[in-house]
Amino acid sequence: MCVETLPELLGSVESMTVSLLIVVPTLNSYVLLPQLVRSLQAQSITDWRLLFIDGHSLPDHRRWLQQCCDLESRCSWVEQEPERRGIF
Repeated sequence: MCVETLPELLGSVESMTVSLLIVVPTLNSYVLLPQLVRSLQAQSITDWRLLFIDGHSLPDHRRWLQQCCDLESRCSWVEQEPERRGIF
């Protein structure tokens, strides 16, 4: 799932009961991310959520994020707002 805005995401997170929320900033790093997802899926704790915050990556990276989120319901991603320069 791609959430359009961070406030939209925070509203959905507030309604979730999760033990662990992992926030991962990304920028064209999709080659490394499958290992992260597999590692989380292998953990004994199952009520985790993974949020990717994408910093204006190329289309291949964003395609991977969307496919990952389509296949794993505990994953979601948002696009970093261009006017809010952050880690990237």
